[in-house]
Parts: sequence; structure tokens; C-alpha cells
Amino acid sequence: MRRSEPVREQEARAKEQRRHIRKHVLWAAQLETKDGPFSCIILNVSRSGAKLRLTAPSLQQQPVTLVMESYGTLAAEIVWQNGDKMGIRFVADPEQVARILGDALTL
Repeated sequence: MRRSEPVREQEARAKEQRRHIRKHVLWAAQLETKDGPFSCIILNVSRSGAKLRLTAPSLQQQPVTLVMESYGTLAAEIVWQNGDKMGIRFVADPEQVARILGDALTL
């Protein structure tokens, strides 16, 4: 992520790069990072990643774990962060993510 790049351009570029359909959700979750755990809300999710809302300091791109009480955990990495919004990319194969999330998503 380039800091000097306007946020709208970053989001537009990310949208163009998406390979999987995103589903809008409002799920409570926890993001475990090297800086500690943070409560978050999953705003949308796909087989390849998710957009989160959380109150956290600016976190560097790093490996994280998304913990969802109803579905379990998914390893991911931070792709971008802007204010209280964050994009993460799942490490697992998209088919494995679909199996983990099950019937909650028809992706």
C-alpha cells in the first residue's frame, strides 16, 4: 500500500483485483495480531478475504488470525488499513474458506 495514494484509488484498485464475490455481513469477530487481539466487525467477506471495522492503532502489514465464534478461525494477512476500516486476505485456499464458512455464504 502506498501512503501517498488517495484512499479512493486504493479501494478502486483493490476492487478491480478481487477474484471472488463479496457478501455484505455484520459479524462480530476478533482479530489476533502481534500487537494483541482487537474486537472487530466483519463488514463483507469472500472466499479470498474480508473487510473489517475495528478500533486499533495503525497496524503494519502482518500475519493475523480472524476468530469467528460461529465458524472458527482463518489465518490471514493485513492488506490495507484506513482509519477504522481494514482489508485482510485469507491465507487458506478459497475452497477451504468456503468449507469453513459453510452455508453462511453461497459464494
